[in-house]
Amino acid sequence: MNLYQAVKVSGSEESLGRGFMIVLNDRIASGIWTTKQNVDAMNTFRAFEQGYLGTIMNDEIEYYYPPTRPNGFHYFNISNVTEASQIPEVIILYSYQGLNPNLVKVAIKQLGAKGIVLAGSGAGSWSNSGEIKNKEMYESIIFQLFTRRTMAGSVPKDDVPDYGIASEFINPQKARILLQLSL
Repeated sequence: MNLYQAVKVSGSEESLGRGFMIVLNDRIASGIWTTKQNVDAMNTFRAFEQGYLGTIMNDEIEYYYPPTRPNGFHYFNISNVTEASQIPEVIILYSYQGLNPNLVKVAIKQLGAKGIVLAGSGAGSWSNSGEIKNKEMYESIIFQLFTRRTMAGSVPKDDVPDYGIASEFINPQKARILLQLSL
């Protein structure tokens, strides 16, 4: 049924202008806001606070609102990228108690990272020693995108140091891809 519904949604004129979508279990969700939440559950994909775009009821597509583009999202033309090596290295570092802040240095100097996604606790917060390394990283012209470890929530601009970029509602994995495309 999922495959049938996905084909039906992708072929519908009502689906134009909505970006990439995930169609599963009678739900239509934006690929930007959808996250896999459980490795064992059949209904694992969820669109948390941002919600779903629509549903399929009695074999009819029902969208909740007209097409719109999410705020702050740009379209990237990657048709000229032929090899993964053409995409800049961006590392995700997850904060935890006792994290060695020198991992930042390793990511830059040994792994050649051009950007780092910092998945912090709460609204993207880091320890004081981590903040010092992050500031050093900024001075090395390494782009830093602050995000959260939790499944949902926001990292607002006001909670991020001046040298960082707030991911707002984007999870670390999607933030990494966006930073790679932006660089």
